[in-house]
Amino acid sequence: MEEYPHTSKGRSRPFLDVTHPEIRRYLRELHEHEVGVFGEMEEFARQINYPILDSLSGHLISILAWMSRFSSVYEMGSGFGYSASWFARGMNGKGRVTVTDISEVYIEMAKKNLRTLYPSLDVRTVVGDAIDHLRHDSEVHDCIFIDIGDKMLYPEAGRVAIERLSDGGVLIADNVLWRGKVVEPEPDEQTRSIRRFNEELMSRTDMDSILLPVGDGLLISTRKRPLD
Repeated sequence: MEEYPHTSKGRSRPFLDVTHPEIRRYLRELHEHEVGVFGEMEEFARQINYPILDSLSGHLISILAWMSRFSSVYEMGSGFGYSASWFARGMNGKGRVTVTDISEVYIEMAKKNLRTLYPSLDVRTVVGDAIDHLRHDSEVHDCIFIDIGDKMLYPEAGRVAIERLSDGGVLIADNVLWRGKVVEPEPDEQTRSIRRFNEELMSRTDMDSILLPVGDGLLISTRKRPLD
């Protein structure tokens, strides 16, 4: 099998399912199996053991994109474009999605997948450090999605992301339950960083936040708007 950058092969973490397995099975049965490019991306991820967004989480962010009428989404960590494709689905294939990754191989795959699915979508690509790029980005965004591979960077990514959100913008972060490791009595460094990220977001008085046990945990946070 061809080798791809930074796959999780041989480095899988023990999984503590935050949803009862029977409930999880029931939820998956309610959703149709993804076909076409979505199905191909899911199969590709399975083949190379690459961690992607849970499909139920994908449905949720797509609905959020539709309800909130996102016109600009910035992803901090995109891989080959699976989560970005869910956002673009909710945006009806319009607006702008910025995909970032340290791998040029994956960025090219993300661009190809998005343009195949949504030819009218404005796809902006960034190869390199998403935090540094966003920090110096002149634009603000309706949604910023955090899924950086190095979870040690989550707290810093969250602080930078909040500064680049539009009024009423939404911050979404994946893996915030870290396969249940956030409840371990002696967490490792990456888990402590995720816990710090969660605590910082949930304690901010200028943001409304909720942590949902969907997939590997989604934290959704929006900047509070001034009362009329």
